[in-house]
Amino acid sequence: MWHVPEGNKQRALCARKVRESMATAKNPFGKARDIEDPYATYTGPAGFVWKVLKTRQRPDLERKNANAIWFVAAQSDCTFGGYDMGDTYARDVRPYTLVSCTDEWREHYG
Repeated sequence: MWHVPEGNKQRALCARKVRESMATAKNPFGKARDIEDPYATYTGPAGFVWKVLKTRQRPDLERKNANAIWFVAAQSDCTFGGYDMGDTYARDVRPYTLVSCTDEWREHYG
């Protein structure tokens, strides 16, 4: 049997616990919401409004993924007051102005 110094055992145990907790962590924005109660609302030029209704990945994984996708309800001058719902790249929405959001959204995305 191999002898492992006590400090190394502790580091290995901590690393394993971190890996396990990350593997089982859930996406806090993975449940779709109604248009009236989005996780966040962003505004942009030409009357654009994006209401984020769901994200496909956890925020920590989105930071590593340039192609992260959000399910949104989008409104613009071309939708005549209505909303078009569908997926869009998070990178296309994030640069614009965040006008309202849940506390949890603000914690993860600022």
